Amino acid sequence: MKKRVLPFIFLLSIAHYCLLFGQTLPQNRFQTIVTYVQSEGNGRIAVKLKEPPSPRYSTGTGIVLSVGANFTSGGASGFTFDLPIDREGIVAASLLWPGCNSRLDNAESDGTFDYGGPSCVQALSDVVLFLAGKKTDVNGKTVQQLLSTPVDVNDIGLYAFSHPGIAVVQLFAHHPESAKYISFFVGGENPTTPEIIASEVGHYVQKKPSNIPVYNPFYNYPGDYSQNGLIFDYTHIRYQPETGTPYYDVDKNRTFSTGDISFAPRRETFFSKIVYSVNLLNGLLANGSLQRTSWPKNWATPEEAESWWESRSMAFQFERIANHHYQAKVLLVFAEEDHVQTAKDKPHIHQMYDGFLHIAKLPWVRLNPDRSYLETAEKKKNSLYNEHPANTEPADWLQIEEWAIKPPLLITIGTLAAVIEMVDRVHFDQWASDLNRTLK
Repeated sequence: MKKRVLPFIFLLSIAHYCLLFGQTLPQNRFQTIVTYVQSEGNGRIAVKLKEPPSPRYSTGTGIVLSVGANFTSGGASGFTFDLPIDREGIVAASLLWPGCNSRLDNAESDGTFDYGGPSCVQALSDVVLFLAGKKTDVNGKTVQQLLSTPVDVNDIGLYAFSHPGIAVVQLFAHHPESAKYISFFVGGENPTTPEIIASEVGHYVQKKPSNIPVYNPFYNYPGDYSQNGLIFDYTHIRYQPETGTPYYDVDKNRTFSTGDISFAPRRETFFSKIVYSVNLLNGLLANGSLQRTSWPKNWATPEEAESWWESRSMAFQFERIANHHYQAKVLLVFAEEDHVQTAKDKPHIHQMYDGFLHIAKLPWVRLNPDRSYLETAEKKKNSLYNEHPANTEPADWLQIEEWAIKPPLLITIGTLAAVIEMVDRVHFDQWASDLNRTLK
């Protein structure tokens, strides 16, 4: 599965960035601070701040919180700093989810880890309040008092790559007391609804020199697309006892054979159980491929899946967000070849765009960064990149790859460009739909 090689891609991308700027990766060169913030129902939540060598602006620089992995306990350990934004004069922040620790920093958060559920989102909310200067740490100090770098607490952004973006959407939906202070959100290839999160629309088979995309033959755009989920045929879903995975019975002979579509070995796991969409699980019961009496012990039941997905999905959350009339701006970053999803219409990007702009009614949503910021980050012209103004989308989402960052290796560079663009836009209060040059 492609997700397994993602850390290597990130390392290559960051190394590429450092070479472009003639720098090496930092060796604890700049000041870092670990403190704790009291979180309702959780206890003390660890927060790490990385100061830049010099602030981006003399009047105070922005703070960007990187939201880390929270769907698997192994991925939730340690602080998350995917992007070297401190080298751009921006304060970088990260938190440890409830019940998680960082041995490197000798830090640990109180509470119980709930796989990106309400406890994690509550912790995220309390940390946002701290970064926005509305809450002190456990020692009574504000973020401004802790940092030697002058900070602008009105320039607070969140960045999340992949599934952590779900926690951000849940935050906007359920915690307006903190979310109202968020200036912007940069989302990188975030999955959205259960059938997408569980890779039921397709996946990659890991091969050399490049991974092979596998498509769901029963998903068709635009008929099966909706803003809150994908509605496709699950009557041909079957269970493969030899592998413990579902498969699409393409030839309809009720047994796994050549031409059938097996699922990816990587599955989302909450509370030690594999979780698929409720529609898939009910489909297996409806066609007799599985029975309640022989239900796999390591699978969530339909009832468990329905309960867990409610707080770990973006489905129907944008309607809640609309009630709060936020002014936050959103930039969605994606490559031509997604790190997990294979569907050509990129339904997860489509749902994010529809959700933030058309349902939640946020004022400014852009698909990928401005060309000026991408090329500044790359230090060269990018003839493959087609920029598009904010609040515009393709007339046909089957053409969305034309709007993507190319090649995929540059997704980290593109995300870095997006974060810097948004920090600058907030600082200079510049929300033109397109830019002719960088603002700084």
